[in-house]
Amino acid sequence: MKARISPFIFVVTAGILFSGLDSCVKDTWDMDTFSNQGELNPKVALKMAKGRLDLGNAIEADDTTVRFNPDQSISILFKEDSVISFDVNELIEIPLSIPESGPETKTFTAGELSIDDFSTVRNISLQEIASNLPEPYQSEIIGNDGQNAVFPAISPPVDAGSYTTPSFGNYAMVTFSSGTVYVTLTNELPVELDPVEVRVVDANGTEVGTVLFNNVAANGGSQTRQIDLAGLTLINNEFTAQIIGFGTPGSSDPVLIDLTDQIRFDIGAENVVISSGTAILPDQVFAQDAGSMDLGLSGGEEVREIIIKTAEINYSVTSNIQEDILVRIVLPSATVNGSVPEYEMIIPYNGGNPTPGTLLLDDVKVDMTTDPVQPYNIFPFEYEIEIVSSNNMVTFDLTDDLVLEFTVDNISFAYMEGYLGHMVETFDQDTVKIEDEVLDRITGTFQLADPRIQFFYTNSFGIPIEMALDVTGYFNGGSSVDLGAQPEVISFPADTLDLFITDTLRFDNANTNLEDLLVLPPPFEVVFSGSATVNPEEDNTISNFVTDRSRIDVGLEAEIPLDFSASNLSLVDTVEVDIGEDFDPTNIAYSKIYLGVTENWFPMDLNFQITPYDSVSHTTGTPLNVELLAAAPVNADGIVETPSEYTTVIDLESDFFTDLSESTQLIIRVTLTTSGGGTDPVKLMTYYSLDFNIGLLTEFSFPFEL
Repeated sequence: MKARISPFIFVVTAGILFSGLDSCVKDTWDMDTFSNQGELNPKVALKMAKGRLDLGNAIEADDTTVRFNPDQSISILFKEDSVISFDVNELIEIPLSIPESGPETKTFTAGELSIDDFSTVRNISLQEIASNLPEPYQSEIIGNDGQNAVFPAISPPVDAGSYTTPSFGNYAMVTFSSGTVYVTLTNELPVELDPVEVRVVDANGTEVGTVLFNNVAANGGSQTRQIDLAGLTLINNEFTAQIIGFGTPGSSDPVLIDLTDQIRFDIGAENVVISSGTAILPDQVFAQDAGSMDLGLSGGEEVREIIIKTAEINYSVTSNIQEDILVRIVLPSATVNGSVPEYEMIIPYNGGNPTPGTLLLDDVKVDMTTDPVQPYNIFPFEYEIEIVSSNNMVTFDLTDDLVLEFTVDNISFAYMEGYLGHMVETFDQDTVKIEDEVLDRITGTFQLADPRIQFFYTNSFGIPIEMALDVTGYFNGGSSVDLGAQPEVISFPADTLDLFITDTLRFDNANTNLEDLLVLPPPFEVVFSGSATVNPEEDNTISNFVTDRSRIDVGLEAEIPLDFSASNLSLVDTVEVDIGEDFDPTNIAYSKIYLGVTENWFPMDLNFQITPYDSVSHTTGTPLNVELLAAAPVNADGIVETPSEYTTVIDLESDFFTDLSESTQLIIRVTLTTSGGGTDPVKLMTYYSLDFNIGLLTEFSFPFEL
């Protein structure tokens, strides 16, 4: 600010002084000999401040950014709760659908089907037989009805008629693949029958077979013969017994001849299998098969056990069998609540059109080691296809088939165990570049003595995972420093009883080159990368496990103890300055700032250099050098035991103020050197303090005219 003092004031003042002196001084003065130029040079001396700076009071410990340690040292803290995280879905990827290539297709051919056993009975009275016998046998038997008489011998055998059986109703026309017809003759006549030859035919006259009975005892004797049905095609559902040969030795003595006496034919079929026709198809399993699906994992995983949390079997069934069909899917190596699960679906016959549906697989535990060829990743299935009878006749052929297509979809698992593969998950490389402008402002050296970085993590993967961190700093001059951190397998749970394991990875000077990276001047470029290697030993005999909750969460905590060394560390910055038009540097003759430090516990020299600079004319003024701190000596541990005492004078000459008034910027250089020339680290302690006195002496210059 430019100060002006009116000459009128000095004139008035001088007049008063001189008029007072006129009564005392008798000499005569020639006023023309005095100059009309004057200058007022007042001096101001001030004691500006006296105080004490305590480091422990100047900064506040909060255990998140600053911590006061038990030994009274100080640490700067930085913490990031989450820097890396990934869950089980990023490590184990189960395909959305199994098989991935498309639906599993199983074709089941009906083949030969069973029909129920059937039977019929035909009682033939002596009256019916005699009526079909030739003479004289017919008259001899019928004429003695109700009398004791000698029964005539019939030899050689003669035709005794045809007798249709009652229908049995379970087919209309069929072709037999196998089966047996049993024909039983029961003789209720009073004489032995020998021989009796019977031809069995169907309603169309097709011969089923011929049987021969010999020496069938009188009064209840019976014999059974059988006929093979294989290859026969029969129509209708009734038989006719043709007695093509009837003989008897008769009786030597009179016997009671009763025309109501009978012979009986029991005709029945057992174990009947047909290949085509129209028949009533009973409930029956006509197809059984076994198969398996591979989980389709692509990372070398060998899953031996899985607990499926949820999944769906989405199926489509196309049936050409004219009955409802029960499809049963069994998971033979699985359990649900301790029992082998079975899933059933009823497929109604709908003319050969597809029938879709969904089965839910929830909470299913699967043993995937049952395949001797590949005892892992195999999901075995068993199939049963069963006819659900309508008890109506349907047309059928052994080539009729059923096509089952299905996929297992939307699988989510609760637990997985086995060798879960070897894989390397890399983290994207990142590069931090330091601007040249920043590097140019830093000279000298600064190095931390004991920096520490630790990654704290929670891991619920039951798998060995090796973490690797690669950090390289590149410095001007062509040198580089690698962090040198060795890969380390992080802690992991041994079982699900203690699933979430918390631990840390620690990097410090003992296991890395951290102190050579965290220096000033810093590297112009720092390249970060890393990786997580699952099962680094690639030993597929070990057993891993994961659950649907498995994940890794990694946070970062850096601790920087204020334990460092610095040698002529200079930081330069430029600030804008605007003194203003009212400032007149000629009003200040000089100014001195006196800094007296009576007790300094800080182990560092701290100097400031302030240089005025005109960015328009690119001229630099005279630098102002300020010694702010003089380092206190330290012991072998870098701790101050005896404070230092010093006095410094900061001279602000008029030339500095002139340069300042003509400047647009100030170049400020701060230089720091720790005790001992910066060769050994020093520590900042909470009890360090600074006792100081600050004084100011300034002389002003105010010229004026009389």
